[in-house]
Amino acid sequence: WYCGFNIVEVGEKKRISKIDYDLDKLLIDEYKSEKFDEFVSKYSDLESEEDFGYLRKEFPQMYNRTSLLDIPTEYLIDYKEHIVNKYHTQDYFRFLNLFKSEDVLREKMKLIEDGSYDVKTLSTSVNKALLLFKFEKHYNITRFNFNFDKVCIDKEISKDFKDIHKKVFNKQTVKSYSSRSSLLKIYMGMIRNIAGDIIIVEREQISNIGGKKEYGYILNEEVVKHQFNLVKFKNPQLKKFDLQLLKKYGIEPLGKIKFLHEMDELEEINYELYEFGKNSKK
Repeated sequence: WYCGFNIVEVGEKKRISKIDYDLDKLLIDEYKSEKFDEFVSKYSDLESEEDFGYLRKEFPQMYNRTSLLDIPTEYLIDYKEHIVNKYHTQDYFRFLNLFKSEDVLREKMKLIEDGSYDVKTLSTSVNKALLLFKFEKHYNITRFNFNFDKVCIDKEISKDFKDIHKKVFNKQTVKSYSSRSSLLKIYMGMIRNIAGDIIIVEREQISNIGGKKEYGYILNEEVVKHQFNLVKFKNPQLKKFDLQLLKKYGIEPLGKIKFLHEMDELEEINYELYEFGKNSKK
């Protein structure tokens, strides 16, 4: 203390703030976990319309996300993060755009542009995925192939692309487009940005020569399969996905199964952009 003031070093202030933040997050996570356990218990014992009414009233967001994704009771725990964390669910829908064809994405982009959505269309994950296609086409890259040894760097991509990339992926620092290592960094950055908190790119040791380790990158196929097992609850035939791409990772559609409600494209867009379209203009 000095002249009635408490003197605290700036570094100490930051440390205390971080401790407070971490503690708050821990308490929130514990609360969510307790509520989720209660939700699962109640959901598993549904018998009457009154039970549904209770769930909708006491656990509105968890109930809505479970219904939206059509998660069966026995899989609730497997997809806990999708149920308790709205941001994770938004990332899930954005991640799915990485497995859709360019034509499907263009149709989806048109729906966004034609609809009354209060968003900057340039920064949507759909537009980001379309930019990814442009990058892949220019450098002749196959989706999720992180071996850039044979990528041709003689002809740089257009200035228009660079300008749009800078605006759309504004947190990604790009020093140059002139080396394979920088192009790989750009490519991985785009994929990671679209997928958000769903971590699908992993670092892997590819060689160890004379004690010198070399690393490369691979797609985490287990994570991808886990997400598409969830997709199949609502969309068993994997409509509007690139089936050839999915087949490479052992993911194939189920037979013809009739579901009461398959997810509408607009329903998916609503959640991807907001949460159940709360901010969309009517």
